[in-house]
Amino acid sequence: MRRPVNSAVINTLPGDDLKISRHHLSVALCSVVAVVFVWISFVTTNWTWFTRSGSVIVILAIVTEYLPTLREGNVQNTKFWTQQEDHSSTRVAAYLVMIGTGIWGFGDLVGELV
Repeated sequence: MRRPVNSAVINTLPGDDLKISRHHLSVALCSVVAVVFVWISFVTTNWTWFTRSGSVIVILAIVTEYLPTLREGNVQNTKFWTQQEDHSSTRVAAYLVMIGTGIWGFGDLVGELV
């Protein structure tokens, strides 16, 4: 029996039961970007790299959370918040965009604290 496809869940391998939701993927990608850019900033002692990570985080958050919506050709086919998973993804995207924007605006000041 074929299971219905949920646009909020990505199968890692065909037939594999291990699934990762869009918002978990989004948080993981944004966290990796932040850590990598903090490391680069620390090594180079140039904290503008960390500031730049904020814009990358915002882009990743928007693309990973809203990719199914962006792929949809017809707006009538788009269903918003049909499940709790969709609402959670939207909230996670909003938080990631706020965090990324904060880093983007004030990330260079972290270097003065370190």
